[in-house]
Amino acid sequence: FDLSLFAADIDSIITRLRNAGYYRANQIHGHDIDTTAFGYAEAFTTVMPGTRARFGAPRFTIEPAPGRGVQIDSSVVRRVLGIAPGTMYSDRAIVDAQRNLFQLGTYRHVEVAPLPESEQDEGDTIVVLGVRVTEDYMKQLDSEFGWATLDCLRMRLQYTDPNLFGTARRLELLGQAT
Repeated sequence: FDLSLFAADIDSIITRLRNAGYYRANQIHGHDIDTTAFGYAEAFTTVMPGTRARFGAPRFTIEPAPGRGVQIDSSVVRRVLGIAPGTMYSDRAIVDAQRNLFQLGTYRHVEVAPLPESEQDEGDTIVVLGVRVTEDYMKQLDSEFGWATLDCLRMRLQYTDPNLFGTARRLELLGQAT
């Protein structure tokens, strides 16, 4: 009997239930190992899935970069989040939403998580997410100048705007001359 494998099995069951919409899935488990009889162990788990839940309208907290105003509107964040109110709850959807926001390259900090139980409606099947993002600077200009070994001058200039026209779409321009 391996207690760590037993715990991993329980964790796997709860994870699958939460990804299938059971936000408040929980379990009770126990085990008994008989040390007098070699190789005998008894284990049990009781799973309480609760009711299936759906996502509600998320609550956004957008912190701008120092000295700037908010650059990306919450409607754009909602689009990139990819979780529409009314869809079935899933832990995997929350991880994907956080990854979607982080991959934009426009945020220093991204946090997507269900609000604490004290802020959820008790007994309700709607799970409200808290989306907290801290914006980074939106425009970047990089340049390189150098002298090559073949007696020539090299220049490179790159402009990046990860929030083109406030839509969280990326524009990169690169110029190079030798």
